[in-house]
Amino acid sequence: MPHDDPAFAQLIIKSPTVSAPEITQRLGIEPSSQFARGDTANAKTGKRYETHLWRFKSLGHVASPDAARHVDWMLDRLEALRDEIKHLQDSGATMTLMTYWGPCGSHSAWVQ
Repeated sequence: MPHDDPAFAQLIIKSPTVSAPEITQRLGIEPSSQFARGDTANAKTGKRYETHLWRFKSLGHVASPDAARHVDWMLDRLEALRDEIKHLQDSGATMTLMTYWGPCGSHSAWVQ
């Protein structure tokens, strides 16, 4: 894979009750992006986020074109947060770990 086609992993947490700033506080990780329930998701259509949304990407943290290295790095970070992740899930949060690779992230895979 060409080095200018970066791979990366992304953790997405959606919660109907726990705000993105609270997720940040609980996990001790600054997100790559975050949105509050009700924020505008698409200005053109007026669609709004139905849940709080918190995203954390490996971009800028892992210097490798190998998607597996990004996933391993993400899982290593999350292992120490196992109990807090379980508490978030118990409060209704859903989590998706995605990985992207290829030209402009044209290939992806995910687990929930």
